Amino acid sequence: MMFSGRLLSGRRKNMFSASPAPSAASEALVVKNSVDAEIMNRVYYEYAEPVKMRKYENISTSQETYEELFLKLQNVDVRDSRVALAVRFAISALVGSMNARGLYESYAYDEVKMALLAKNLEEVLSGKNSMKTLSGATSTMEISKNIKLSRVFSYYVYLYGFPVYGAGFDMNKLKFVQSMPIFSGA
Repeated sequence: MMFSGRLLSGRRKNMFSASPAPSAASEALVVKNSVDAEIMNRVYYEYAEPVKMRKYENISTSQETYEELFLKLQNVDVRDSRVALAVRFAISALVGSMNARGLYESYAYDEVKMALLAKNLEEVLSGKNSMKTLSGATSTMEISKNIKLSRVFSYYVYLYGFPVYGAGFDMNKLKFVQSMPIFSGA
């Protein structure tokens, strides 16, 4: 058995014990103090466990918490090679979970963007914003105009579609789009 700790009903299992060095007969992995054990357990439950369960949105995005845990893990008192290996695993789990969260956010954003583009394309191809301007004519005439919208208006169109002819852009919706992180410089 690599980890020690009793499972208490309704509580998370303490993956690392903070007790004196194990006897030769014991195989329990012992961290030198309870603060180090708490850090290791926190990394496991707040970062590694959500990755294992594919609950990426549950991984904290706080840079301060990440840096604090990372620095604390680097300062864990390591005298046992098994503890050193566990600390390296914990550091890798911490870094890997943050990378997984970033990839998940990027994937989700791309999925939403693709869905919005598909919706926009469907609206354009459906002829929704077309109107008959001439009837009974025997000749053909084609008029086209390319308009380049600013990013705010392009995202508005992605989310809500083109505004109804003559109505213009809804200011509340436009303010929401402008409040998105992509426009705040974050």
